[in-house]
Amino acid sequence: MGIDMIKQGDLLSAISIFEAIVQKDKKCGEAWYYLGLCHQQSENEPLAISAFNNVEEEDVCYPSTLLGLAASYLNEYKHASSTDCLAKWLLISHPGAITKGQVPVNAATLRATYTSLPRTPNTDIEVHTALGILACLLDEPHVAVHTSEMRSQSRPRTSCCGTDWALRSLTRIGVARVWRRTDVR
Repeated sequence: MGIDMIKQGDLLSAISIFEAIVQKDKKCGEAWYYLGLCHQQSENEPLAISAFNNVEEEDVCYPSTLLGLAASYLNEYKHASSTDCLAKWLLISHPGAITKGQVPVNAATLRATYTSLPRTPNTDIEVHTALGILACLLDEPHVAVHTSEMRSQSRPRTSCCGTDWALRSLTRIGVARVWRRTDVR
């Protein structure tokens, strides 16, 4: 029902529904994830971050949650935290691309690793999302816009939690801000 509210654009009702779910089941990762998305769409990044941080690593929504956290941290100018989330996503989503001991420590190094990833229809959207966040971290608005266009051209994919990510121009010293579009089917 909360997802239906998101589809209708009724974020306040969706937030109420997901809050009721997590009050009853504090370990419901999917509800925490959607609650975080609703707060992001309401441009309430601190509450989004708080909700996302309740999704546990073993939850099926965790990889998508890391992208959400990376976007929220970017929007809150917490660049190191954003980069850390992107590195964790890479560790989980592309085993072997890096190892825990090799986690890149800066956005430029991380982008080089992402750029070298093999592309498949199922990973293009998420990889383009991560590259867009990295472009924003590196103050490269033209790259963020290009990445957004490439992401839009990728085959639509609905993640396990039903979220599709996109970039939209907003602000980061007049640059770009990562945002998301829920595409719940």
